[in-house]
Amino acid sequence: MNFFKALFVWLGISVFLGWGVYMTVHPTKASFIPLTVAVIGVVAAIGKIGCLPPSDEHNH
Repeated sequence: MNFFKALFVWLGISVFLGWGVYMTVHPTKASFIPLTVAVIGVVAAIGKIGCLPPSDEHNH
Protein backbone atom coordinates (compact mmCIF):
# COMPACT_ATOMS: atom_id res chain seq x y z
CA MET A 1 0.00 0.00 0.00
CA ASN A 2 2.90 2.39 0.67
CA PHE A 3 4.03 1.90 -2.93
CA PHE A 4 0.70 3.16 -4.26
CA LYS A 5 0.67 6.12 -1.86
CA ALA A 6 4.17 7.09 -3.02
CA LEU A 7 3.13 6.62 -6.63
CA PHE A 8 0.17 8.99 -6.25
CA VAL A 9 2.26 11.55 -4.37
CA TRP A 10 4.91 11.60 -7.10
CA LEU A 11 2.18 11.79 -9.74
CA GLY A 12 0.77 14.84 -7.96
CA ILE A 13 4.22 16.42 -7.74
CA SER A 14 4.73 15.79 -11.46
CA VAL A 15 1.40 17.41 -12.33
CA PHE A 16 2.23 20.43 -10.13
CA LEU A 17 5.66 20.89 -11.74
CA GLY A 18 4.22 20.28 -15.20
CA TRP A 19 1.66 23.01 -14.60
CA GLY A 20 4.48 25.36 -13.60
CA VAL A 21 6.44 24.57 -16.76
CA TYR A 22 3.34 24.97 -18.93
CA MET A 23 2.51 28.36 -17.40
CA THR A 24 6.11 29.45 -17.97
CA VAL A 25 5.93 28.77 -21.72
CA HIS A 26 2.24 29.67 -22.17
CA PRO A 27 1.90 31.61 -25.45
CA THR A 28 -0.40 34.38 -24.23
CA LYS A 29 0.74 35.10 -20.68
CA ALA A 30 4.15 33.58 -19.98
CA SER A 31 5.51 34.04 -16.48
CA PHE A 32 8.26 32.47 -14.38
CA ILE A 33 6.30 32.97 -11.14
CA PRO A 34 4.24 29.71 -11.35
CA LEU A 35 7.36 27.64 -12.05
CA THR A 36 9.21 29.32 -9.20
CA VAL A 37 6.33 28.68 -6.81
CA ALA A 38 6.06 25.05 -7.97
CA VAL A 39 9.77 24.35 -7.53
CA ILE A 40 9.93 26.02 -4.11
CA GLY A 41 6.80 24.15 -3.00
CA VAL A 42 8.14 20.77 -4.13
CA VAL A 43 11.55 21.34 -2.54
CA ALA A 44 9.92 22.43 0.72
CA ALA A 45 7.52 19.46 0.73
CA ILE A 46 10.26 16.93 0.02
CA GLY A 47 12.54 18.55 2.60
CA LYS A 48 9.83 18.65 5.26
CA ILE A 49 8.03 15.36 4.65
CA GLY A 50 10.56 13.26 2.78
CA CYS A 51 13.49 13.80 5.14
CA LEU A 52 11.69 12.93 8.37
CA PRO A 53 13.01 9.93 10.29
CA PRO A 54 10.62 7.04 10.99
CA SER A 55 8.12 7.84 13.72
CA ASP A 56 9.68 5.38 16.19
CA GLU A 57 13.00 7.30 16.18
CA HIS A 58 11.62 10.66 17.35
CA ASN A 59 12.11 9.92 21.05
CA HIS A 60 15.71 8.75 21.00
